[in-house]
Amino acid sequence: MTSLTRRSQSAHLLGSMSHTIRGAAIDAIPTGTEAITKKSLAAIPLDHSAQSFSHLSSGTRQ
Repeated sequence: MTSLTRRSQSAHLLGSMSHTIRGAAIDAIPTGTEAITKKSLAAIPLDHSAQSFSHLSSGTRQ
């Protein structure tokens, strides 16, 4: 794997993490919790990049 490919994958993963955290923060406001929890993070659907990384890191693939 080239370093350019790794950088690209890192950028996608960081974007996925940012999307998830932002979604959990936005959901926390109307619910009144005003906190990001594991439960609120788990409620945010993962995008394709995050799903792919999750399958690779857990040793399973679809």
